[in-house]
Amino acid sequence: MGNCGSTNDLQEAAAPRNLGQPVQPSEPDMLVIVSDSHSGSRSEVSINGQDDCLLLKRRAAPKVKVGPRFASKLKLSFASTEMVIGTQVHTYGICDGAEVVVENAGEVLKNSPVPLYLRLKQNESLDVRPLDYANLNEWHRQKITETTAWLSGICFLNDGLLICAIRPENDSPEPKFWLVNSKVHPYTVKPIIMQDASADPSWAGVQVPDSVCLLGDGVLAVSTYQEGVGPLLYDWATEDWEANPVLSLHAASETPAAYDKMCGICEDLKGRVLCCDIMANRVVIFNRQLNAGGRNILQERLVEEAVVVGLNHPCGIAVLPDDSFGVTEWGLSRISIFSPEGAPRFKFSCPCQNPRAMAVDLNGSIVISDYSKGKVHVFQKLADNFDALGEDVSRHLPAPFSKALDLMKSPMAVAINPENGHLFVASSANGTLVEICNQPEQI
Repeated sequence: MGNCGSTNDLQEAAAPRNLGQPVQPSEPDMLVIVSDSHSGSRSEVSINGQDDCLLLKRRAAPKVKVGPRFASKLKLSFASTEMVIGTQVHTYGICDGAEVVVENAGEVLKNSPVPLYLRLKQNESLDVRPLDYANLNEWHRQKITETTAWLSGICFLNDGLLICAIRPENDSPEPKFWLVNSKVHPYTVKPIIMQDASADPSWAGVQVPDSVCLLGDGVLAVSTYQEGVGPLLYDWATEDWEANPVLSLHAASETPAAYDKMCGICEDLKGRVLCCDIMANRVVIFNRQLNAGGRNILQERLVEEAVVVGLNHPCGIAVLPDDSFGVTEWGLSRISIFSPEGAPRFKFSCPCQNPRAMAVDLNGSIVISDYSKGKVHVFQKLADNFDALGEDVSRHLPAPFSKALDLMKSPMAVAINPENGHLFVASSANGTLVEICNQPEQI
């Protein structure tokens, strides 16, 4: 294993060929082991010997948590020979079960945004104070939108930078997404240019975004409050995205017509995308799959893997510390918890009329926005592996901590800044973002 080629094969592979030709994958005929020298992980990847090495890099990238935009920068080697874009995989003497080493994933990942749930899962040191909900202080408040458009979703990237999704008024030309720097007061706000190229000429791009989340490889997932669209994935189209924020469409649903208006969106530990199909009363779980290269405009597609039914207008969704996921049910003022595979674990009541968004803080507690009463509710971290076969366990749980937000009407989204632990709440009524921290806070 891992030494399938002859010396002549490796020498033949040294010179690239077919440079500039489209990547046309064939039916996979082997499984190779991708070994990451940075993390020590080992993963299987299917490939065909006739495929270009660029395709192998694209398939290896998500295995080492590198975004598709940086896949071509990965350095792959087999038997100490670097695999070059423009050469075919078989020319290196690779066979079924061979081991391909990714040598520079750590360097490529440097300064890449990492979702908070992955930081907590990997026990990354976050050297910040978790929130004490009995002693909170409003640190800053700022109107983000230029009009009365809603702030429907917020998501942190890194170093205090976050994206705000805007649900515009009617046909307003106002940008649908803004890049906000919360490290300075007042925040600096930049519109994000959206490049929505699609193979469908009738596709007009995102018109009504709802939620946005950062995936483990730096790609952004967006849910749309539009019928027949489904979730979408975007990647940065510019190297210096902080100074010049441009997002390009990276993936769309394989069957967009199957989905109604969608709300909360998140990623689980398997790299799947979970999205609330609110009007269809279900959560849909999607796998990310590479498109066959060549003339395909989008690099990936989202393929439905499973559906969780029996919900009542599911709105917010988040992965919990024990890998299960929680869902807010707008229609029943209830929180339902499911196993990683979507089996009911337990549910409990939320003291509000319409629980909207959900986030998990540095303590592993669940933060819920109370849309109708202008509050946030915090439920202490639930015991790992606690299971009640889908039964209501409200009477067994301590009462949540509830905080009213002064002058905050219709809070729609919540997020935790992993750089300082602060809680951010977005209003759908006046386009305002509120930052909450411990009191007193020393910064």
